[in-house]
Amino acid sequence: MILRIFNNFLCKWLLLFVLGCLQFQGFASVNEKSLWKNYNNSKHSVTAELNALKELSKYYSTIKGDLEAFDTITQKTMLLATQTNNEDIIIEVYDYYYSLNDYIVSQKAAYQHAQEIARLAQITGSENLLWYSQHFLSLARFGGFNFKEALLLAKKGLETAKNAGNAYFKCRSLVQIGSCYDKLDDKKEALEHFLQALDLAEKLDNDELKMLVYDAMSYMFLFNKNYLKSQEYRLRHIELLKRQPIIDTATILSDEYRLLEIQVNLGINDEVEQKIESLLKFTKQNGYEKGYVDLWSLYRSVLIDNNKFKKLQEVYLVQYPEEYKNVKENNHKLFHRLKAYFLENDKNIDSANYYWKLVIADIDKEKHLYKSTHIQLRYAEFLLRNKLYAESLKITLKANAGAIELKYLPNRIKATQILVEIYAMQGDYEKAFQYKNENAWLTLKLNEETEQEGLMILELQHQIEQRQLERLKEEQQQIADLRASKIKSNAFAGGLILFLVLSALIFRQYKQTRTEKERSDALLLNILPEQTARELKKTGVTTAHQFENVTILFGDIVGFTKIAEKLNAQNLVKEIDTYFRAFDDIMETYGLEKIKTVGDAYVAVGGMPHNNKATASDVVSAAIAMQEKVEALSKDRLRLNMPAFELRVGLHTGNVIAGVVGSKKFQYDIWGDAVNIAARMEQNSFPGKINISEDTFKRVHENFTCISRGQIEAKNKGMINMYFVEHQKNIEA
Repeated sequence: MILRIFNNFLCKWLLLFVLGCLQFQGFASVNEKSLWKNYNNSKHSVTAELNALKELSKYYSTIKGDLEAFDTITQKTMLLATQTNNEDIIIEVYDYYYSLNDYIVSQKAAYQHAQEIARLAQITGSENLLWYSQHFLSLARFGGFNFKEALLLAKKGLETAKNAGNAYFKCRSLVQIGSCYDKLDDKKEALEHFLQALDLAEKLDNDELKMLVYDAMSYMFLFNKNYLKSQEYRLRHIELLKRQPIIDTATILSDEYRLLEIQVNLGINDEVEQKIESLLKFTKQNGYEKGYVDLWSLYRSVLIDNNKFKKLQEVYLVQYPEEYKNVKENNHKLFHRLKAYFLENDKNIDSANYYWKLVIADIDKEKHLYKSTHIQLRYAEFLLRNKLYAESLKITLKANAGAIELKYLPNRIKATQILVEIYAMQGDYEKAFQYKNENAWLTLKLNEETEQEGLMILELQHQIEQRQLERLKEEQQQIADLRASKIKSNAFAGGLILFLVLSALIFRQYKQTRTEKERSDALLLNILPEQTARELKKTGVTTAHQFENVTILFGDIVGFTKIAEKLNAQNLVKEIDTYFRAFDDIMETYGLEKIKTVGDAYVAVGGMPHNNKATASDVVSAAIAMQEKVEALSKDRLRLNMPAFELRVGLHTGNVIAGVVGSKKFQYDIWGDAVNIAARMEQNSFPGKINISEDTFKRVHENFTCISRGQIEAKNKGMINMYFVEHQKNIEA
């Protein structure tokens, strides 16, 4: 909740800042005609002409989005720069071109331009040109998706930078090497090089280099699905950008768009929608055509992903009818998709299906596998929403086959989710179970590939090492200062004192380091299961595991919200802590593993992690002990006129996947269908009761008296057999 409030505040503050700045900075007041007029008036000076051409190329790339015009103007700029025979001017122009690598139209041309710099380096023998040629060649290969060759060229650039003793070049090479490793899915190597580059950028106190690193790290964490870390580095990038003497509006808009993409993945969609709506107005009013188009694409995705088809229709038909007209006239593929969503919102399913078939026909012509699977899955979701199961099954199987060929796990995961729902609705539970297992395996594989835990550990280790280095430098400086002062006095006495002080400082550093290590080890063991903590400490990564026949306990304090309104924050936390501490003791008594607390909810399991022998009966016994403890606490509190709670408990036994998740704080968590069912058991329980599923009942009915509740509908799970646990049976030996 605190993080969400912070994000809300941050988004709104940042939006106000950006909208305030944009009215006065960068290109906000510049138009195409004025830029061309400036260019036509610059022919008297090569420097002025080059500057005017650079402004035009930036306008067409970052504002207009006309990449062909950008490429044409850039080639003219490069030719003019080369004719000057001035190394500094040539480097400045070429470096500017490759800094806009995302907007380069022809990667072949980019490689040819880099080879031209390599030729000049060979002729002149310039070390600077040699490094730039290697760096530009790497960027060109990177843009052409040849990441292995880009990596080799970047490493050559690093060696050149080291030989020249040029820290600036070294830092840029480290970033490029990190980016190559990132694309080659070696995340740990990528982060190690990024952190080295960041250390160097901070040592040089160079904002340009810091922003280069922050941008690369934000991208890496974004594609690694560590969205909080991605947001953290994107915000650092924006903060530095704001401190520059001239704030570039186009770059700010680009950063804002990237931040919005991250926040969509963080699930703060309402704030994102509001921000997009404000930026749409600004980009339209000030002619930022590329930003306007990008924002529309993101806006559509947010609304469609959240099934907000009514709002999508209102935005296009009421707020921006001219945009809808533009789409209808110039983009028939997008028009067909929008028409399908609008008709679905109007409950005209047959006509919506007709337009979806036009969309599929369009995408089949392109023969673009990623686009095909993406659109097919959108269509399959439409069919599933409207109970057209046979058609949905056919298109989903096709999309799944495409995703397998593409080797793209997110689309395979989405496809298997849809297949589970289709087969379940058709009553083919065997197939549904088959795809449920496949979905769990794919999810596990995707989480293994992201290696979030290892990246967090690596970054944490880097931060600790940096603090230790800083402390060591301070102590070395103290020693040096002391030595200088003592040399001036008695040499023997000074040496003795220096030795004693040095010994004391070394002992203090050793003691502090050891204390920090013991504290971090204890904290890690308190947060994570012992085996997981050992694995993190030993290898820097953890592997997610699947556990079978785990019994999950969900407990929820009833009436907490109403009582919370009557207590201040300090007393509220004290009250909830009283209950949760009691629950912790019960978990320890019955050998259960506490997973987490979320607000007034308490989650624990029996039968995992490794070596945990707690059975389903142990979990039921723990649940009974929890209810008895809550009842006893309630009686005591009512006598003292203090707030008292009741507890609602739900249990389910099944298979789960467990591992470390999160970005800023370690969190050992569990997920899977069994977890969702356990939550539904709790939601359908009553105060003071323990509600269990049939899977748990089968394992505990010999030891406990249970009362059948029959089949009860659980949200998104259909009808499920449920039982109330009454008490433990008296079993005589």
